[in-house]
Amino acid sequence: RAYKAVLKLDDTENRAIANLITVYKEKGEFTSAENLIKSLNKKLRSDYLIKGARAGLLIEKTLYTEAEELLKDLCLHQPNDPNHWLNRAACLKSLKIIVKGTRLLKQGLKWNPENADLKQALAQGLAEMGKHEAALKSLKQTTEGQKNIKDTHLFNMQFIGAGYNLISSQERKDMAIAWEKNIKSQGVGPLWGDRYEEPTKN
Repeated sequence: RAYKAVLKLDDTENRAIANLITVYKEKGEFTSAENLIKSLNKKLRSDYLIKGARAGLLIEKTLYTEAEELLKDLCLHQPNDPNHWLNRAACLKSLKIIVKGTRLLKQGLKWNPENADLKQALAQGLAEMGKHEAALKSLKQTTEGQKNIKDTHLFNMQFIGAGYNLISSQERKDMAIAWEKNIKSQGVGPLWGDRYEEPTKN
């Protein structure tokens, strides 16, 4: 409702439009999202923020070819955003175009050399191509020297490491124990923050 209120004041506010498309997508209201996109003029449809939201909608609808076309343009004009590279590579993977997707991730890393998500996605692609040594190197770069490894990164380390026999069971066990000790050291707390659901209807 907040985004709709913003658009009543300014129907060209790109952030509100992009966010509203995303909200519709997450709620499964694809028709509402598509109608909103259809109502936009050519300039707004070409806005990069809105184009990213459109790509997200297409991915959710499993229209990977169409999404990849949008993301191709976003990678060209906003190469410093790692999400564009990740999403485009994911589209290609869903289309069974593994080699090209892996090459794209390498390009993305040239623009975002410290991004761990790109490195882990690259490791997955390399492992699937049978390039296990290179995959392990990319995988370990995401955790080396880090005291607090992200939960998702540790999970990927375990999954890829075990799935392709890249990391020994003892090393995976040691990583899990270190993660558990770090979690315990933070004390007991809520699993997620409290929140109140705002009613959609008065």
